Amino acid sequence: VAAQSARLFENLAPRFSKKCLKAAERAWKAAQENPKVVAPPMIDGGGGYGDAIFTDEFYWAAAELFITTGKAEYKDFVLQSKHHNKLPTNAGGGTASMSWDHVGALGLISLAVVPSSLGGVEVEKSRQAIIKVADGYLDLIEKRGYRVPVKSDTKSPWGANSFILNDIVILGLAYDFTKQQKYVDGAIDSMDYILGRNPLSQSYVTGYGDRPLQNPHHRFWANGRSMLTV
Repeated sequence: VAAQSARLFENLAPRFSKKCLKAAERAWKAAQENPKVVAPPMIDGGGGYGDAIFTDEFYWAAAELFITTGKAEYKDFVLQSKHHNKLPTNAGGGTASMSWDHVGALGLISLAVVPSSLGGVEVEKSRQAIIKVADGYLDLIEKRGYRVPVKSDTKSPWGANSFILNDIVILGLAYDFTKQQKYVDGAIDSMDYILGRNPLSQSYVTGYGDRPLQNPHHRFWANGRSMLTV
């Protein structure tokens, strides 16, 4: 994130940009030197979202650092990573390409959309990997009663709406790369589900729609229901 910020703020806030890049490279070095430091599996009040597999985090970090700096060490790491030009389709127990513990797709997306010295052939490979997954989501939509890119109509994993929204990102990128309407149609079908075409006839966006959800679960705010009523 710091490496990406360094790139985005380079012209807007040069001093801040340099600070971000310094922090990013320092963090990269620290992570390389301490590869066994993991987040705890549990914290007070709920799950700690622990993760002990860091290859995808390193891939994302290397991708952002490479795009920002152009340094060969980061480029080599990207090209040698098992995550390069590959997107999972089972993140978070669903069919998403990214989730809190699967972030490799975020690095691939940056490589596919942000100009760098990676080279046109490699960029095209990254884009084709995204398009392939998007095609798989379109196939799932055709098989689902509620026309969403999930594997089952009867069971949803925890946080399923976030996975659907992440799938929409992939569909949107596929459209950007190809300009084929089918990807827009798939994204619209998926958003229809989020906004009310679902078993509850409920908008899953607070404050939006005729029947928006109220009092969403949040570990920090769980006891503050009056604050969350829409």
